[in-house]
Amino acid sequence: MNDGGSLLRPLLKGIGQKTAPILFGPADDQLEYVAYKKAGSVGRRIQPQRDPDRLRPAQGASGDSAGTSLLKGQGTLEGEVAFRLDRLGLDASKPFGLYEIDGIDGPMFDRVVSGKATFAIKPIPFVIRNGEIRAKVQIAKRAEFVVAPPGHAHDVFFGAAR
Repeated sequence: MNDGGSLLRPLLKGIGQKTAPILFGPADDQLEYVAYKKAGSVGRRIQPQRDPDRLRPAQGASGDSAGTSLLKGQGTLEGEVAFRLDRLGLDASKPFGLYEIDGIDGPMFDRVVSGKATFAIKPIPFVIRNGEIRAKVQIAKRAEFVVAPPGHAHDVFFGAAR
């Protein structure tokens, strides 16, 4: 069983890299994402989330012998994200922008929850190559990005149909 798993991992990784709508680098096995399309929206909401509790080593086992990653949820994950437009169901021949939502996590989250502030939609620098939007990002615990045509990020984030 152990040998089979080690033989399958590279195959599954290769398939995943070819078909995944979103790629993160460097890879982090504690990073998961969800992509949303609301009715009538012209873009996508993407929520990456780090789950440091998910891979806690089994009780009494050391990191390597537990067969899981060591807990590494502290600090900020910095890297590059690539959004594959066609895999997200978006037409790569159309213009898109990339936006980050301020208020999903961090100090601003407390202000949004308490009603002292609202979510802010901020454009972030990106490049488009071969149907992919690529950007340098930082993710503490949660983040939210919006891929939308210029002028439509608000509608995509808040779900207003156009």
